[in-house]
Amino acid sequence: MKAFKRVLVLFISSFILMPVTFAKTTTTTTTVPVTTTTTTAVTTDSREELVGNVVNYDKDLSRTSFSAGNIVTFKSKVDGLSFVAGNTVNVSGQSDYSFIAGNNITITGLKTKDLFAAGSILTINEVEARDMYVAGAEITINGNGNSVYVAGEKITLKGNFTNVSVDAEEFILDGTITGTLKLNDDAKTTMDETQIGNLEKYKSNKVDIDTEKAGKIVAKGVIAGLIISAIIKFVSLLVAGIIFIAVCKKTTTAIENTPNTFGYIAARFGIGFAVLIIMPILSLVVMFTGVGALLGGIMLLMYVLMILLSSIISALYFAKMAFAKLNNYVRFLLMALIIGIIKIVPIVGGLVGFVLLCVGIGVLLNALFSFRKEK
Repeated sequence: MKAFKRVLVLFISSFILMPVTFAKTTTTTTTVPVTTTTTTAVTTDSREELVGNVVNYDKDLSRTSFSAGNIVTFKSKVDGLSFVAGNTVNVSGQSDYSFIAGNNITITGLKTKDLFAAGSILTINEVEARDMYVAGAEITINGNGNSVYVAGEKITLKGNFTNVSVDAEEFILDGTITGTLKLNDDAKTTMDETQIGNLEKYKSNKVDIDTEKAGKIVAKGVIAGLIISAIIKFVSLLVAGIIFIAVCKKTTTAIENTPNTFGYIAARFGIGFAVLIIMPILSLVVMFTGVGALLGGIMLLMYVLMILLSSIISALYFAKMAFAKLNNYVRFLLMALIIGIIKIVPIVGGLVGFVLLCVGIGVLLNALFSFRKEK
């Protein structure tokens, strides 16, 4: 039964690593009921309490922090950068720079140099920040703001602001802008222009761009797409890896106990490469015999699962070599970041990804066979 639960959790968590597609965001919100017990931090040194299904953290931190979960309430004073991500996110407190992402985000009374926030529905109340960069479907900012850069479908500003740049389908201003408001000319607006120091409207769709400018725009778009894709893959790998480390402790320990020699790595690469070629062919042959259709389907499922988990396994393996003195969570985060950066590099990134795929499969099979020997 324990083995079945482990496989079930691995199968579910592996879906996090699958490629995703995006559609235009609508203003409909989905509320996810949660009945789990809230995780509250006890010390300022452990990173584990900052990740979970429900996270509630209010202790001061003397270093950069990363917190993530389904429902996250983060009220800490952070001496460094603050990264917060989740489905429903509530943030206050203080940090040098704040990076917040999620579905439904509420930020209240936060003190930070610069705020970067992205999500579906964002409510920002009385935030003290030098600059705000906000993107989402429905955005409401209450209070005061120095420089605000905001993009979304419906944007509402309530309070007194200095300079504001907006790209929106609908823009509502209930307050004043003493400096300059830059606004796309096709936005539907509700505002009193006498409360605006200087109004500048720009065309949202330009048709008079020459070839050189168009090339630069396309290049920037490609680069931005690569960066966004790398960030999404990094976050996916990080979340899936944290789940794997927390649930599959025995497998993680087996990976920690594997050798670090070049010969071992080369052997795992060879085994992984052989499995990549042989296993799908063998599973298809078994499926088409008729009698072994179920067995062939299970083999094919296991093959896909090994490929999805290989990135976690290889990251764990090389992380324990590179950062032996750190705990599993921190060193996995660092190695996932390093791998994500390397994979952005053309050609080199593809080769590294293939090597990690083969080595990951080989190390995973070695860990599984070690369990069998113990029995």
